[in-house]
Amino acid sequence: MEILAEHLQNQLAGYDLELKTPQPLGLYKEYEFERAGQLIRGRQSEYVTAVYLPKMTLTALAHAIPPPVRRSAPVFAFGPRIMPRAADAFREDGINYLDEAGNAHIRFADVLIDVRGRIPKPSLKTSMRPGPQKTLFTPRRAQVIFALLTWPELLSAPLRDIAFYSGASTGQAHDTIKLLRERQFITNRNDDALTHRDELIDIWTSEYPSGLGSPTRERRFTGDPQHLVMDDDTVAYVSGEAAASEIRHLTLTLYTSAFNARIAAANRWKRTEADANIFVRPQFWLDPRRRSEEIPQGTVQRAPELLIYADLMASREPRQIQMAKELRHATSLQTPS
Repeated sequence: MEILAEHLQNQLAGYDLELKTPQPLGLYKEYEFERAGQLIRGRQSEYVTAVYLPKMTLTALAHAIPPPVRRSAPVFAFGPRIMPRAADAFREDGINYLDEAGNAHIRFADVLIDVRGRIPKPSLKTSMRPGPQKTLFTPRRAQVIFALLTWPELLSAPLRDIAFYSGASTGQAHDTIKLLRERQFITNRNDDALTHRDELIDIWTSEYPSGLGSPTRERRFTGDPQHLVMDDDTVAYVSGEAAASEIRHLTLTLYTSAFNARIAAANRWKRTEADANIFVRPQFWLDPRRRSEEIPQGTVQRAPELLIYADLMASREPRQIQMAKELRHATSLQTPS
């Protein structure tokens, strides 16, 4: 009971709440966020962006989460202590929060928890359990690497641009660049290209199924993968075999900035955890070569080639793996000789 993560879990349990995230609370680094979180109480649930804030203020929140990510889903912030003035600001902005003393404002569906004025006991320790040190492929760092591999010109762009287009924070982008340099994937910050690009693609792809492509980050359905009716307010990016195959595909993988339940209803998809053939995941990137307003709403776009390649390889099906090899040979994933 000495670490912050344990205190927070106890407070959640005391409110009959469960927070599901791709990684345990104790492994979050400072200002790290996950878009695939889920708050649950009984039969009520809400998908949220969960973020660890060592300083629980709106300024810290703005530093941690890029605006497109913050707009895509409700935010659930957790940390050691929130001061009364910051708590008022969080409530006014509709930010869900919880600190280790149990101060909380959590609102979703018909759930409302509003607890104020609690003071942490002196014996409480506020350090998170340290996560793996110098791990290059945490989900957020993997997003930064994805952006650099997909749009190499970002390597010479300002750090804030790398963060913006990769859906990471500036601090996470900085840490990733530093680690890439330490591993000799970048020899100079001003270079126009990554070194050992093929190796980096291989490593990124092998890590993808347990990170960005983890089942915990997706909604799974059964339905007709050939039939897709879009909603006027949504842009979807198609990946996997549906993007690579010119013949009848058996699965459908989509990425959207925010899940739209109307799409599932319009296509008569049924939610399932077993035998799914339709997968909807959060879009974590923005294309620096296309302004968002230039992409028509209600359309299906092709996902970046690296993502299609990774989804094909993650299938472990010989047919899709062969598609992946052909895709890599024929597209920008092939490193010029």
